[in-house]
Amino acid sequence: MSDFLTEKELAAALGVSEEEAAAMADHGLIRAYAIGHERRFYRKDVEAVQVKRREHEADASSESAVYYQSTSRGQANPDGPPNVVYFGKTYRIPKRDAGDGYAQRKWEVDPAHLAKPIQLPGSGVQYAPIPGAIIERHEVLDTDTGDLLVMWRIPFRELPPEKLK
Repeated sequence: MSDFLTEKELAAALGVSEEEAAAMADHGLIRAYAIGHERRFYRKDVEAVQVKRREHEADASSESAVYYQSTSRGQANPDGPPNVVYFGKTYRIPKRDAGDGYAQRKWEVDPAHLAKPIQLPGSGVQYAPIPGAIIERHEVLDTDTGDLLVMWRIPFRELPPEKLK
């Protein structure tokens, strides 16, 4: 068995057409080597691609998914820019106090306290909360401790330089 595959063997190994295999090589997804007048593909590279594809297919078929929400998208700005950035505060409510209304209140942070202009350290840029925008509160239980983790997300806009004075 050779250490190198032809383009036809590559296509068969990956379960794709020869055109797709050629495109993968053209885009650098699989390293191609010139051997004589033909392009050849190192078997170990192809095996690595096969493993990655199986992992991707397993991830795609699983019932869970990762939902990523950037700092420029949210309830107040579902399509992202222009000029909205989310800042917030995260804190922990101990398991012993979570669910007990009175005990939990001592840990709570008032979102109005968070909604004031801020400046990131070293940036020189100042941001102000967007009046009337939706302020998000997210809660999750820490599976290691049973504590309640709370995160506030507040939409801000960069203040123009003339407003900084």
